[in-house]
Amino acid sequence: MEKIDEGGLLNPIEVVVYRKARSVPDLPQTKVISEFLDVKDKCPKKIQSWKRPQLVRLQDYALRKLEWPEEYTEEKILPL
Repeated sequence: MEKIDEGGLLNPIEVVVYRKARSVPDLPQTKVISEFLDVKDKCPKKIQSWKRPQLVRLQDYALRKLEWPEEYTEEKILPL
């Protein structure tokens, strides 16, 4: 990890956060960092076959999760 001194910080809030972080004995916590750096997902080497997206299901999903209107989803997906 890169070392930072207080002179390189931009504003007083950063200085306060920096000092509090320096007071934590086990910072940076390597277990937490390594958890994010370890790749757990396996990507397929080759895609066997492509299928056409199910537009209605995708519109429903985008509406629920992204709050995209059906027309907007259609506008974004159909060119693909």
